[in-house]
Amino acid sequence: MSRRTLITLAIALTVVAFVAAEADFWGDHRSGSYDHFHSNLLTSFRVSHHGEIELDEAQTAIIAMSPGASLKVSERRFLTRRRLEVRADATGRPSYELEVGSRERSEAEAKAFLTAVLPEVVRSTTIGARARARRLLETKGLETLLSEVSLLDSNAARRIYIEEAATLDGLTEQQALVIVRTAGREINSSSRLRSSLVHLAEELPSEWTLTGDLATAAENIAASSEKAAALIEIVRLRGLDMDSARATAE
Repeated sequence: MSRRTLITLAIALTVVAFVAAEADFWGDHRSGSYDHFHSNLLTSFRVSHHGEIELDEAQTAIIAMSPGASLKVSERRFLTRRRLEVRADATGRPSYELEVGSRERSEAEAKAFLTAVLPEVVRSTTIGARARARRLLETKGLETLLSEVSLLDSNAARRIYIEEAATLDGLTEQQALVIVRTAGREINSSSRLRSSLVHLAEELPSEWTLTGDLATAAENIAASSEKAAALIEIVRLRGLDMDSARATAE
């Protein structure tokens, strides 16, 4: 076996070992706390969180956690793996633990690593999503809030932004139409889009002529069963009879 082949094999085995170690660390994702994972040959990034977590306005640090809440972040860059865990005690006070490889690091280093990865955590999960959406709506307006929806990786976070957009004081029918169209364009999970459109159908004033626009947005739902369920609920919530709802869904 050539030296080059041996080196290639050694690298491959090392990568497999790192992936296996991460799988052990994140073995509890079946409990429902798993949120986001992406990887390629050289890097991987995984986030899991449980409970309520509030970030500062700049989204650089955690300022509050519900009792028992937790956040786990695992990042691999080639052969270097970092694993961060932030866990709140019974009073909500957080503690920070960071491992780089097999070595434990200081709390200050853990907080610095958290600051570095929070932009990706925010894009990938619902952490801080509702609070940030409310701040954007209050300080920068509806257009800015909706423009940021496409920057989020999490469909759950996108749904939260859409829900908050619909709470705008003095919302007009034309603005509501923009919200509906943004939901149909930006939410690409069938279940999330269905629930978002049903929420809008229920919350927006029934006298507004949005039924057709909601139904058009529902056409972007990939799963046929979710699409049919969404159309039936939309038509029912907008005040039409069930025969019309079923006909729309067919």
